[in-house]
Amino acid sequence: MAKKKNYYYVLVFTNGGPVYVTSLGEHHWCHWNAKEKPYELGRYFAEEVAMGLGLNGTNAVAVMMPFEMEHQPYLYADGSFEWKWNEKEEVSE
Repeated sequence: MAKKKNYYYVLVFTNGGPVYVTSLGEHHWCHWNAKEKPYELGRYFAEEVAMGLGLNGTNAVAVMMPFEMEHQPYLYADGSFEWKWNEKEEVSE
């Protein structure tokens, strides 16, 4: 049986929605852009990048996919995210 290849990426949770890391820069910099192809990493390096982002105050996770991602999977052109508090319901006692 042939060994199946897994692809590893880093997903960053931004105010505008989740975006995959698209490139790595010098001095441990990560870049993410909703219009660019997600950057493939090795398993352990993806985990290290996600942990490093978390330690610097950016929520991120390492993601394993059974196929290569050619584009960001979210439909950013169709709208945007907005965080709102739920209206409080009246409680009758």
